[in-house]
Amino acid sequence: MEIRVYPGRDGVFELYDDEGDGFGYEQGHYTTVRFAWYDAHRLLKIGSRQGRFPGMPLKQRLRIVCGAGDAVPIEILYTGGATTAALPDCQSSN
Repeated sequence: MEIRVYPGRDGVFELYDDEGDGFGYEQGHYTTVRFAWYDAHRLLKIGSRQGRFPGMPLKQRLRIVCGAGDAVPIEILYTGGATTAALPDCQSSN
C-alpha cells in the first residue's frame, strides 16, 4: 500500500479497512489506523490498529512517498503497533 504525504502543513487521516465482500462491517468487523503528519518535524506518526476482521493481514508493507519534490520513498513493515516514519527530505514544491 502506498501512502502519499503532501507537505505544507500538519494533517491527519484515518485509514479504514474491512473484508471488502459483505456486510461484516455492520457487526464491527473492520479496522482503522490513524495517521498524523507533523510538517515542522517531517514526521508521519502511524497509530496502533484498532479493531479486527476475519482474514485481515497481520503485517502490511507500507510505501511512504512524499507527494512533492524528489524525496526518496521509504518502506516499512506495519505490524499493527504505533510507529513513525521520518521523511526529512519531504519539502513543499512551492
